[in-house]
Formats: sequence, structure tokens, C-alpha cells
Amino acid sequence: YYCWAPIMPGVPIDLQFGSWRPHAFYWNVCDRAHIYDKNLGAVMEGRPRANDLAGRITIINNFHATGLHNFYAKGPDVHDVERYTNLKITPVTFRNVRLVNGVGHEGNVMKVYRPSVQNPQPHEFRRAGAGQVNPLQNDRQIPLTGRAEQKNNIESLPTHNDGGSVFSRGSVGGLGGGGRHR
Repeated sequence: YYCWAPIMPGVPIDLQFGSWRPHAFYWNVCDRAHIYDKNLGAVMEGRPRANDLAGRITIINNFHATGLHNFYAKGPDVHDVERYTNLKITPVTFRNVRLVNGVGHEGNVMKVYRPSVQNPQPHEFRRAGAGQVNPLQNDRQIPLTGRAEQKNNIESLPTHNDGGSVFSRGSVGGLGGGGRHR
């Protein structure tokens, strides 16, 4: 199996591979023969299997630095994926092109247009405060809420705008007022 779990907000990447261990609820599990499938959602193992495997998962640190404070997850070793899937993976080289009409694929070269992005942040967004992030610690905390209630929870988060002001929808747990966030 290949398994992965998100790094929770407030968990530094160096701690991720130290003492912090995600609860079984957060793990995603895929049979290793399907790791190269295009639609992993269709082949993911169910929650009972993830719960069964969670205590036996070996965490492999395969993060690589691309520059100052930029990290990416390399993913499973190519040779392992080829062995488990019985498929040959052909490496692809990415080349930047200056114009969008230069995009294309020729042999093992993928030509990619990467426009400069001046402001990737939305003008308005929701974000949980540092004191609101509570990763699961035990099985009694597993959420039983439906999608509608989860959406309502998100809607109750304070709204931030790119000017730094905080607005709130109603008075939810003392989140009702002003202040500036950067």
C-alpha cells in the first residue's frame, strides 16, 4: 500500500517527520498496484482498511528543496512504482515557453507556458485562526457531520480581505470584530 496524510496547519515540516503522527482518520490508502492510476479516488481503500493500517505505516521523508523554503514531495520511487504496477514510466522533461501558443508535447518534452502571477491571493478568503486548529487526537473526535454542516463551519470562519480587515458573519465564539491580520 501507499499511504499519505496531509500536514496539518501549525505542524512544521521538520516536526512532521519527528514526533507528530496523524490520526488514522487523516490517512489515504491506495493499493500499490494502483498508484499510477489516473483516478485514485476510484481505487482508494475504505476507512476500515485505513484504520487497520494506520499504526503500521512507515513514514518516508521524501521532501526535496527547490530553493529557499520551497519544498515538494517527490512521491514514491519510480522503480518501485514500475515494479508494483508492471508499467514502464517514461520521464518527461518540462520546458518553459514564452507564448501560450507554444504549449505542447513532443516525445518526452512537455512545453509549458507559465505566466507571471502578480497577486495569487483572492481578494477575500476564510482562514482559521491559530487557536482554532484542532487535529484529531482520538477516535471520539472523528467528525460525524455531513457536508452541509461542514460547509456551515467554513462559512462561520472570519472573512479576510486583501486590505487586512476582518469581517465576520454574526458573532461566532468571539470572532465578531475588527483587528488587522497580515
